[in-house]
Amino acid sequence: MSTNRKPTKNDKFVQDSFGNIAKPSWQPAMNSVISTNELGAVVSRYCDSVWNLSHQAGKPIVLNFGDGQQRKGASIISKENANVLRRIASWWLKGERKIFAMASISTYFSALRQIFLLCTKENIVATDLYRFPAVCDQIIDHLAVSKMRDVFTLLSILFENRDCLGFVILNGEELKRFGALLSRHQKKQTPYIPLRIWTYQTSRLYLFLSEFSAKKIQIEKCFEHLVSAYIKRYGEGIKPGGNNKALSKVFSSSRFETGKFEEVAREFGIDELLKKWCGKNDQDIEQLILGNFTSFLTYANSVALAYILNHSAMRLSEGWSLRADCLFTESDDVFGQFTYLKGSTSKGMKDDDANWICSPSVETAIEVASCISKLRLKCAIARDDVPVSVEDISNPPLFLPAYEPWAGIINAHQPLSFRRVPPSYKSLIDENPRLFNTEQIKITKQDLQQARLINPDLNGSKYRVGQPWPFAFHQLRRSGAVNMLATDVSVESSQYQMKHRARPTTRYYCRGHSAIRLNGQARAVFIEAAYLMLANEIRLLFNERFVSPYGDERKRQILQLVEPRDHESLVLAAKQGKVNWRETLLGACTKRGACEFGGVENIIRCGGGDGRSPCSDALYDKSKKHQIKEIGKMVDARLEVTPRGSPYHESLTAQKNAVKNVLKAMNEQS
Repeated sequence: MSTNRKPTKNDKFVQDSFGNIAKPSWQPAMNSVISTNELGAVVSRYCDSVWNLSHQAGKPIVLNFGDGQQRKGASIISKENANVLRRIASWWLKGERKIFAMASISTYFSALRQIFLLCTKENIVATDLYRFPAVCDQIIDHLAVSKMRDVFTLLSILFENRDCLGFVILNGEELKRFGALLSRHQKKQTPYIPLRIWTYQTSRLYLFLSEFSAKKIQIEKCFEHLVSAYIKRYGEGIKPGGNNKALSKVFSSSRFETGKFEEVAREFGIDELLKKWCGKNDQDIEQLILGNFTSFLTYANSVALAYILNHSAMRLSEGWSLRADCLFTESDDVFGQFTYLKGSTSKGMKDDDANWICSPSVETAIEVASCISKLRLKCAIARDDVPVSVEDISNPPLFLPAYEPWAGIINAHQPLSFRRVPPSYKSLIDENPRLFNTEQIKITKQDLQQARLINPDLNGSKYRVGQPWPFAFHQLRRSGAVNMLATDVSVESSQYQMKHRARPTTRYYCRGHSAIRLNGQARAVFIEAAYLMLANEIRLLFNERFVSPYGDERKRQILQLVEPRDHESLVLAAKQGKVNWRETLLGACTKRGACEFGGVENIIRCGGGDGRSPCSDALYDKSKKHQIKEIGKMVDARLEVTPRGSPYHESLTAQKNAVKNVLKAMNEQS
């Protein structure tokens, strides 16, 4: 299909999904310098059809914009499209908020370049692409499967930064369409942990971390005492890493300095903590031994890692490679304070300086892991066989192996930055059965139904009612995304709906505003999870508990585009925006776009309390009848003490009328 549309002078202006006209602010001068060589001589300027970035990247990188002389048979990109691509590439390289590391630019450029080739072929400018849905649908056919998610993330980043760039390639609606097409090409999804089980496991992790944190000073003093006792016993000339077996024997079976290890632990007030969490059964801890202490510290590291992965979109390898200074907070005048982690991605769209938004409670996990890292670093420095760098001393890896002098360690000669194999969640649970109550993590019928709403292809032989949920670290990334995301309703309603412990988390995911540059792959996970959760919520609307103030026929009209038994169609409808869903005080709002009446928090327009007919997009939840009656009682109480004729009295009266209308509709359709 060819549109035969010629670019116009208005191409540099764009109307966003909110109806705002944005003027471009990112337009480098045509002769501005892009790269230089080792002598400082100019190699590439902005206007060039090819940019050579090899010197800056430290490896061969050439960006070919396709509007200059090309080899025979090579595809051409029109001058108009090449200029847009140049603006994007220069923004990546020179923008106030650089998006990617220099060494990774080539990968992203190559992936995005395919869209500009398509636009040239269809005779349109890329900044107008969102106006041509049929062409947008062709994008997926021009991409390698391995690059689809990267392109989706890149397009999302461009849309989020449209105010700075002054244009978009795909707007919000077309991103949804692209996401829908993308889902058809993806392999089986990682299982989603049902909310009940997810909440239980993360609460147990936090309990452990909180109890460790409360005894942190005592743990540090006990550790330092043991190291000092070792050096005193074996002499100043003997460094940690020596007679490990002899030391373990001394502390576990005979009196040494202050006595047996259990007596030492009792002296420092940590014996009960160790007994509570260590060992597989009561017999294992009739008498604490020194090995329990080392195991407890390693155990605490794994728990901290699990908690971090639960409350961020990190992969296991990304969390495992964090360093001690990874936790940051940032304040925003509108959205308050955010907590985020800084580190490096491990695969996909690599970025050596990436951020992951997280719950403030992650600070406790970082505190615990940092405490252990600090203790073990001292031992590593004291050893002759462990290479320790200046960076390791100033900013050590967050998760270090057991360098204690009484603990055996494999590959001790490796640098601290050497990434040893991380633990598995299954091994953490199996080796520490006191962490979870087996009965609490057994799958119920409701758990399985919820999991299958998100993963219809869930393995029935592995995930069965009555069996413990088979945990794996990779599940936490997706499950955490689903549980932390928020829709575009109010912050307060989103926080309640998504069960966020901290409102800033909701604000970030709900509004997408912050100077924090969220890791690209993490962003993609949250976008994808949002549509899956929305499909789950849409399914609820088919239940008889939801009624329309205009009866069953209106409800059928709202939901006629999807089939509740077909999960794929629900996800597709959610991504394409055919059916919307927001939780409200009365039930649900199915209006596309934002509600200008504030219906998520204000019931007047939803219930027709202003004298007009109720909103036709509202659905009332009969399971909230008691809650709605309580709202009515609260309104009545306030009316009694509010002066008649005042604006507040009028608002309360309208709210009372809305409550009456809603309850009447519920009773009529019972």
